[in-house]
Order: sequence, then C-alpha cells, then structure tokens
Amino acid sequence: MPEWSRRRLLAAAGAVGAAGVVGAGGWHLATRCRPLVEPQWTYVGRRRLGPTVPSGNDLLLPEGYGVTGDTDHRLAAIEPFSAQVQWSVVAAGGGFGVPARAGDTVYVGTGRDTVRALDAETGDRRWIYDPGGREEHGGGAWGQPLVTDGRVYVGVSRSTDPNADPTDPTDFTHRVVALDRDDGSEAWATPISGQVWAGPVLAAGVVVAAAREGTLHGFDPETGESVWEFSLPDRVTQPLAVVDREFVVVVADDGTVAFVDVPDATIRRTQRVVSDATSTARADDTLYVGGADGRVAAVSTDIGGEIDAETGTPRWEYDAGVPVDAVAAGEPEVFAIDRTGHRHRIVDGDRDARVRLVETHHTDGCGWDTEFRRVFDARVHRGGLYVASRFWTRLYPIEA
Repeated sequence: MPEWSRRRLLAAAGAVGAAGVVGAGGWHLATRCRPLVEPQWTYVGRRRLGPTVPSGNDLLLPEGYGVTGDTDHRLAAIEPFSAQVQWSVVAAGGGFGVPARAGDTVYVGTGRDTVRALDAETGDRRWIYDPGGREEHGGGAWGQPLVTDGRVYVGVSRSTDPNADPTDPTDFTHRVVALDRDDGSEAWATPISGQVWAGPVLAAGVVVAAAREGTLHGFDPETGESVWEFSLPDRVTQPLAVVDREFVVVVADDGTVAFVDVPDATIRRTQRVVSDATSTARADDTLYVGGADGRVAAVSTDIGGEIDAETGTPRWEYDAGVPVDAVAAGEPEVFAIDRTGHRHRIVDGDRDARVRLVETHHTDGCGWDTEFRRVFDARVHRGGLYVASRFWTRLYPIEA
C-alpha cells in the first residue's frame, strides 16, 4: 500500500460511515435526526383540518376547511387533554369554516354556503341560514363569524349555478350578511368584492371585512350600508386584528402589515415584514407573522392610538432556515412550525430549542421535505401546543 496506509483506509471508512451509506439507488445521507417528540394524542380527520378554536372547556375542530363539492365532513367538540369527542355534526358535500362561540351557542359557516347556530354543549342545531347556493365547487362561508349582542356577521359566497366556475368571480355572489342571533333571519346582505376568508371584525362602530382578493370593506352594522373600501397590497387570508378599538391590523399574503385607521378610512402605515405570509398569532401587544421565506417577525401593536415612523417595524426577526407554516404565541415564548415538521421555540427573537414533531421518512430525511405544505394552524392553549395538518390535529407538550 504505497499511497494508502491501513490507518488511512480505516479513517476513510469511518468518514463514509458518518456521512452516508451507499445503496442500489446511490448515496444516502445518514443524517443524525433530532429525537421525535411524541404527541399526547392524535385526532384524525377526513381532510384539511381547520384552525383549532377554544370553546368553553372543549376545543372545536372543523374538518374540510375550504373544501367544497366533496364528501361529508365533521365539526367536532373534543376534550382538550384526551381528544375524546363530546359531540360532532356533519356537513354534507362540503367542509366547515372557522367556528366562533358566544355564550352557549357556536356559530359556523360551511362549504355549502350555509351558516349554522349550534348548542355549544350538545351540538344540536338551533337554526340554519341558507342563501340558496347550488354550486358543486367554490363558494362557501369560511371566515370566523363576528358575534355581537344581537347579530351575527359573516361573509358568504354562493352561486345558483351547480356548474359554476370557481376561477370566474362573475359566477358567484359575494356578500357580508347580518343575521339575527336568535333565529338566523337575515337583517341585511351587502355585496362585497370577493370571498371573505378572514373576519369580519368590529372597530370604531364599523364592521370591517377583507375580501380575499385584497379589498378592505367597512359597513354600517345596523343598515349594511357601505361606509368605505380601499385596496390592499395583496390578497388577504389571515385574520384581522383590532388595536385600540379604532385601528385594524391587516396582514396581506405578500407579508405586508397594514395599520388601518377605521374612523378616517385610511391606511396609516405599511411595512413588509416577511415574504409570503403563511400564519399569524397575537399575544398581548405583539403580532407574530410567519413566512414562506423562513422568517418570523414580531410586530408591536402597542401604538397608544398614534401611528409613528416605527409602527410596523419588527421588534425582532427570527430565521428558521426553511419555510414557516404556522406560528403560535405562548408566554413568553413563541413557537414556529417549519415545513419539515420541526418546532422552534423562540424567546425574544432567539431560538431556545428545536425539536422534531413528525416521523422520519426515508425520502424526506429528518421529518418532511419542504416541497409541500402540510401544517396549517398551531395554537397554544392551556399549557399545550395544538398543531393542525391536512389530516390530523395533535397535542404536543410545550416543555419538550
């Protein structure tokens, strides 16, 4: 062995063992994966589980979030620490939107364009609002209803054509409707420029709703009369946030945060904090925005009724290195779920821990690959982290 000593050969073999192994398909990295954090429980749904919503002592889990013209889906009320189903109801031919509980009633829209009022303890139906939509695809009532003392406000998109084209906005009628809280009767229905995916909210005595294609609308809550409307930088699919009762904070899909002065009907300040917003969470006076560029930005909402040059500028930014698909706000930590299925615990902009939440697959390395988005929601509730994917919701311990 004039060139290679036995020691060198052994060292080379050791290096190969550390870096990878060769197989029929070529070289495969034998990456050292982080230990898997086992969930406390897993709730399996039919398809596309929506945001987890606290409801008294239960959690509401909508299935088929955004799905129309498909098989039946459930809205289930589960016990938070065991996932035992307390009650469930079914939507035929479509999924459920984001539910809202007020008092002893749960209000929720469906992919069949209807809005339901359900007994919060039993799931029994109290009333149903049906605007007469007949389409097989498109439409629906997906945004979380706004519930006030006497009314329920919700965005509803529908078509009377069973074969309506979801890509053609002229095939659908988009409206914000005000319903009587007790019986579901329609008080008013006002046209809006597009489907309402988030909201509406109430600020400065105005019902504010964002059309998905990027227009913000203000309505008189009593009459439904349009008060104002204006365009935003991009589409809006994230929930609206009310600040100091008179400002609405909107996160556009391109990652721009806009502070809207509702009484003046003006955008007072905009700041792009991430690229392609995927998720938002709010805790106290901070709004957290996650992006497909891998960043999480913490934006102050403590404005004291005044917009200045620093409004919208992130307090801190964190880079996960891969797309962030969900953020959840705890105290004092913030959690980011990245597209590989890892959870980042962030404190004041610094990573405190990174753990793996999902199984390792041969083709995906440590967790999932980054080609597909699988997680759509995360929430901290009663000391646990609830993560919702396309087909399951899981409870993970925060301490891990």
